[in-house]
Amino acid sequence: SAQFGQRLSEQQAAREDAIGSIAKGVKSEASAIAKRTAQTSPIYKEAFKEVVPVNSNLRALLLRPSMKQAMKAADEIAKEKSIIYPKTANSAISVQKLHHAKLALDDMIRNPERYALGKTQEGAIIGTKNELTNFLNNSSPAYAAARERFAQLSEPLNRVQVREALQGKLSSPTGAETPGTYLRAVDESAQMLKKSTGNA
Repeated sequence: SAQFGQRLSEQQAAREDAIGSIAKGVKSEASAIAKRTAQTSPIYKEAFKEVVPVNSNLRALLLRPSMKQAMKAADEIAKEKSIIYPKTANSAISVQKLHHAKLALDDMIRNPERYALGKTQEGAIIGTKNELTNFLNNSSPAYAAARERFAQLSEPLNRVQVREALQGKLSSPTGAETPGTYLRAVDESAQMLKKSTGNA
């Protein structure tokens, strides 16, 4: 009936308004990324000039298999980007190199199938990554500040990604929204928001 059709249109309009209110004021994913990069790059740049002492905790960490692999990856990243790490003595290490090693560990954790990791091994590597991150935060205030700002600016980015995912999934192949597509999109986007933390 006409009344039923009007009710459906009102419900759809209400859903569209609710989705539009997510990350209100952020135009797009690209603009959120650009803002985050512009504000965090100078802080990271200062942190990457630093070298920090290698204490007994880091020395033990560097002996772990995942860290050996990550440090090798850090050297490869530097070569690909034509980066020269600051020269250090055996008792010190570049913050930037450790950051690249952390990113390599992030890759392993995000793609366990690619690295043939079982759940137990994946959990152990997460622990190693967390210990490395704590070492960096404690050893370099500039690095800690960069990561904190990165995390803050990742929140609106994560929300705009959810908004765009919802908008993209609300329509069926025929272009008409259905209750099923809406409920699935809400559930998937909630999971996306829960998992999204950025990659500082």
